[in-house]
Amino acid sequence: MVDLNSNAGKLMKFFWVGVAATLVDWGMFATLHRFVGFDYILAVAVSFSCGSVVGFIFNRRWTFEVKDNALTRLFVYISVALSALFITMWLMSVFIGRWGFNALVARVFVTGIVFIYNFLMHRYLTFRKTSGGIVDEGAYRRSSVNLGRQLSPPEVLKKKRGK
Repeated sequence: MVDLNSNAGKLMKFFWVGVAATLVDWGMFATLHRFVGFDYILAVAVSFSCGSVVGFIFNRRWTFEVKDNALTRLFVYISVALSALFITMWLMSVFIGRWGFNALVARVFVTGIVFIYNFLMHRYLTFRKTSGGIVDEGAYRRSSVNLGRQLSPPEVLKKKRGK
């Protein structure tokens, strides 16, 4: 049996989260494109976004089991998802517009290609485990100048309040 905390286990969990997110994505894509009449590019954008939300929630909590810096990780996740979306849209236009594939068949091939990209980016960038989370505390404070005030990580706030 595979240790779910090993790299192989994480890949397996990422795969199953990806299956769930893909089912949401493809279900939305098929519905929007075939039944609602959306252009395939718009249908991909909407369906991919819905699948990405499912992916973030389950990958964060189950696959990579990280609890720190949720907003930072969400920002990185969205950045990776947007880059994957543009790769998906570009590949869809190549498969359909240039090579004449059926939209649903193209979606199968494109999903396989983007799966590999997503795992590598999320494993080694979005959900990497470091001593200070995805960014160190100093970088967090330096980048958190919000309307002239400096924000503190939640741990520092708890210490300041005496909890």
